[in-house]
Amino acid sequence: MSTDVVAAPSAPSATQEAAVRPWWDWWRVALGPAVAAVVAGSILPAGRHLWQDEYVTAYASRLTWPQLGHLLQHIDIVHGLYYVFMHLWVQIFGASTLALRAPSIIAMGVAAGALAVLGRRLVDTTTGVLAGLLLAVVPSVSRYAQEARSYAWVSVLVLLTTLGLTSALRDPRTRRWVLYGTGLVALTYLHFVALLVVPAHALLVWRLKGGGRRALRPWALAVLIPAALAAPMAFLAKGQDAQVAWIGRDSQKVSDFPTTLFGDHAVAWTMMIAGAYGAVALWQAYREVVPALLAWALVPPVVTWAVFPVIHVFLAKYVLFTLPAWALLVAAAVVVPLRRPGPRLVRYRWFAMPAALLAVLALGWGVQERIRSAESLGEPDFRGAAAFMRTQAQPGDGIVYSAPSGNADGRVPILVEMGPAVPREVFQQVSGAQAGTYTGIACPDPAACLGDTQRMWAVAIDAPAGDPLHDFPQARKRLLTGEFSIAGTERFRRLQVVLLLRHPAEGT
Repeated sequence: MSTDVVAAPSAPSATQEAAVRPWWDWWRVALGPAVAAVVAGSILPAGRHLWQDEYVTAYASRLTWPQLGHLLQHIDIVHGLYYVFMHLWVQIFGASTLALRAPSIIAMGVAAGALAVLGRRLVDTTTGVLAGLLLAVVPSVSRYAQEARSYAWVSVLVLLTTLGLTSALRDPRTRRWVLYGTGLVALTYLHFVALLVVPAHALLVWRLKGGGRRALRPWALAVLIPAALAAPMAFLAKGQDAQVAWIGRDSQKVSDFPTTLFGDHAVAWTMMIAGAYGAVALWQAYREVVPALLAWALVPPVVTWAVFPVIHVFLAKYVLFTLPAWALLVAAAVVVPLRRPGPRLVRYRWFAMPAALLAVLALGWGVQERIRSAESLGEPDFRGAAAFMRTQAQPGDGIVYSAPSGNADGRVPILVEMGPAVPREVFQQVSGAQAGTYTGIACPDPAACLGDTQRMWAVAIDAPAGDPLHDFPQARKRLLTGEFSIAGTERFRRLQVVLLLRHPAEGT
């Protein structure tokens, strides 16, 4: 039996796997899925403009170290480790769209490869490779491989810690448990919601051969430290929960959850139904792993829904790391039945893998195209607006932003796109970098802060065509309309850029 298999010795396909492999043989299994995921994530990675959350990453990565620390004290502590890495990354590779998204593309490639290796350890090589390939073509995986946020990183780290656990169960030396615990600590500070994979790990420890009661003590110790570190993280995040107050869990959100998680309605229900069948198929020969895979797939979304009154984390992208479990169950639904004795069924075994891949790819093809378009998220065209103002702005100009209800303003995107060329924000007393926030501190006396500014740029999101200042605070709106006239309006997708000129002084 392969030394790389953790599943029960009675599993027929495990015993059919040939002789002992060297420790480095994992790359042969991981390479194909990893390349597939990197290719899928690399198709036009700069074709879609940055969107609001990615602009936040770009903004945070350009702060100085003291400014970044000040920011994390007030907001986004759950993404702290990711921002620290991106700060280092941008210093080396720059802050272009491709550079910002490259870490996520790489992470999804590693995730697909790691899933293939994990699938071989838990079931067999064919199931592992197919699972990795399926993960690579799921629409939401391509989407988050092309996003400068931490969710691809969370997915790969969940897989690597799970691989570390299986290694510790096979060879329970102290250093393996230390590596596993270190992975959980990193996962805590990358996004603490990902610790909801720990119940699945507990089931692996309890059920797999080589684990059981003997492994419970070192496993519990390895989990205890990250749990202790997660407590203050969760406390700090709870103090910053205003930024996630918009997340809901009404019936519409629940019904849309699978579609949002998988990236497409047809892909979601096809994979969930096939995954349920895969769990049944696995139960006969690999029942040790079935409870863990089901817990991995189902516990995180259920718990995030249940804890909603305490903290608002019921969001599909927060549990993106559950998709590898679904991919492994779907792969089992294809491969495991073909291993059963039968007259002609086995000869079609190698047709099943490409058929499964093509089915998922065909179902999500339209989505794959859409997520690579600039309009995929319906975001305002901040890049176009910034490019326009860059050519038209003059020294001494000011700028002000609308605050549409329920939406972020354009401050951070315009700051990122324009850089040093951005006009002075006249109604801001303290900048965001100094205040440790994304919005800064507003000026208490708008008229005094306005001073003698003669030209103003107003960036208005979703404003009515005839009233571009519709969503501005009333005090600012009265001041602007009383002191300025609209000299021109440039319209972009979901966005208007308005040039305001001050009324001539009386007698001039």
